[in-house]
Amino acid sequence: MSTANRLEKLRRKMEEREIETILISQPENRYYLSGFSGSAGLLLITAGYTILATDFRYVEQAGKQTADFDIFRTEGDME
Repeated sequence: MSTANRLEKLRRKMEEREIETILISQPENRYYLSGFSGSAGLLLITAGYTILATDFRYVEQAGKQTADFDIFRTEGDME
């Protein structure tokens, strides 16, 4: 299943449960939903937005691994 399909499935579940926003911090869940394998990052998912926040060490990697997410570079490291 592609990350786009996983995101769509998650969004359907969020809508069913009336959840507007979800924040994903666990590395395994982050990888499952985005394909991002870096050790530091957060996913913020809403009905209309998908954002991966990570620090400077992983911005390039995140851009290559996550087609469905906007990348947000945080200040400092996230660990």
